[in-house]
Amino acid sequence: MSSKAPHAALVAPPKPKPVRARKPGANTNGAQFDEFWADLGRSISHQGLTDKPRLARAVHDILKPGGLFAIVSWYARPREETTVLGEPRGPATQLRMTPEQTIVSVEPGGLRFRNRVEVSPYHYGAVFERSY
Repeated sequence: MSSKAPHAALVAPPKPKPVRARKPGANTNGAQFDEFWADLGRSISHQGLTDKPRLARAVHDILKPGGLFAIVSWYARPREETTVLGEPRGPATQLRMTPEQTIVSVEPGGLRFRNRVEVSPYHYGAVFERSY
């Protein structure tokens, strides 16, 4: 897979031409979206964020019922084991979360876990849905 290939394509729903939020924190003026692909998924999936359910609730609030939110993150493996061209890559080992930890962090924000996707040997995707 090319490093430029969008990970979202691996977990995108079969809806034609979905509307997307421009950036986290963007003023949506009450608009809601079918899906939300943003770098804030990285914030939820790393242990450094202290209030993950609050961030998940913010994503919940901008999704339409049935809307999807995807997180692509590193597996919780030691950084020294995730090498590219012989060099360790990704966040520090202590910041990585298992898929189960990510799910437990997001669901209290009102998003329901839908499925997991194997993205690469080092990455997983977790897809969540706004159910109400």
